[in-house]
Amino acid sequence: MEEKESTPRPEKSGNSSTDSVEHETKEYTPSHCRSPSTSSQKCSIGKRKISSSESENSETGSAAKRLLSEISDSSRSDNSGPLSAVLPHNTCNWTDLLFPPLQISENKRSEDAMIIFSNAYYDFLKDEVDMFKELNEFLNLNPSKQLKEEQKCFEHAVTYGITIDCELLDDVTIADLEHMEVKMNEVLVSASNLLEDTGRNIWERTVWRSLEMFLSQLFHMVRRRTEDPDGVSEGMFTELFMCFMRIFGLEIFGFSNVKNYKLQVGNGNVISKPEAIIYNPRQKNMDCSQVIAVVKVKNYSMKKEYCSDLLSKEKMQHSLEYLASEVKGQHMGEMLSLLPSSVFGTNGIFGFIVQGTNVTFASLAVEKNYLECLASGNLQKKCGKVAYSKEYNILSKTGRLSLVQMLSHLSVMLKYLNKCYVKKRGKMQN
Repeated sequence: MEEKESTPRPEKSGNSSTDSVEHETKEYTPSHCRSPSTSSQKCSIGKRKISSSESENSETGSAAKRLLSEISDSSRSDNSGPLSAVLPHNTCNWTDLLFPPLQISENKRSEDAMIIFSNAYYDFLKDEVDMFKELNEFLNLNPSKQLKEEQKCFEHAVTYGITIDCELLDDVTIADLEHMEVKMNEVLVSASNLLEDTGRNIWERTVWRSLEMFLSQLFHMVRRRTEDPDGVSEGMFTELFMCFMRIFGLEIFGFSNVKNYKLQVGNGNVISKPEAIIYNPRQKNMDCSQVIAVVKVKNYSMKKEYCSDLLSKEKMQHSLEYLASEVKGQHMGEMLSLLPSSVFGTNGIFGFIVQGTNVTFASLAVEKNYLECLASGNLQKKCGKVAYSKEYNILSKTGRLSLVQMLSHLSVMLKYLNKCYVKKRGKMQN
């Protein structure tokens, strides 16, 4: 690829901050984003159970530790060295102890989701200078009317359309949901009067139906929990998250519709199947670049295990201790496996980790030719970085509002990228 001018970092707009997030990130809370509620330190519904896969994770971790010293930055002449030996053949058995052999670093302190987003898309589009500048212009420097209207519409939906405001599914009652159903009908009228044409069209075409589906899924989960305290499954949490994403106009596939993805490492392949993917529905060829985010879902939260009188929720939020080793490892493996299908090429991809109703936004960025070197079994000095946001609870008003700006930007970005690629494909055909 020809040498291109370096891409400038995203510039600040309003109260947003897009200062560079290094591997050791700075503590920062922008005024435009509300912090998640700190009223509860209990575990989300779905008690954590030790599974056979976690036992395998322990063995994987031991193997990783033994082989870390054998991985060096120098070139290896064969394709069957320690790198391929240390990686389990299925990413469901990965842990974050595999980050060092894969030369993946992580931020040590969590950041606001919007900061993760802004710094990541700079890395993702570093080879597309013109595209980055144009995108940064209407996302940050001079926000488009469409973006403003969509964001206003989404804020109205998660504030007045969803009236639930708690931390745990255990705290949601049928009476709460019946109240929400009544309020949703009132919001339908108020939204039509409040929003302009763009926002009103989005509301009627996408948001209202998605709110109904979100409410329907909550009804199902609360009734199921009433029948059986342990009856709320991972699949139910996946479906709830998918309904929430669709409020923002994002297209998302669940587990049953997601194929197995293969990642070549040396002479072998690693298999991965994420719980869900957020993708570009306008791409006719599903094997081409069309995925923008990879979703990992667990029906529990790590809070119960880590919280104590000596460890406040705020400290845990910054130190990433709410993310288990196996959750980070599995999700990173899934993001790596889907890099060839990313809308950003193989430069990077976004992700979400969903634990119960707690959502963490993530990004993975890798150096040029990282996947090619991984396929050869020889990473040389190629590396990558993964970053995690704070947790946001979609059952709480503050948690939902804290995600609105990032999700509306993500939705608009996906539409913009699709237009760019369609235009580029048209030029190539001519």
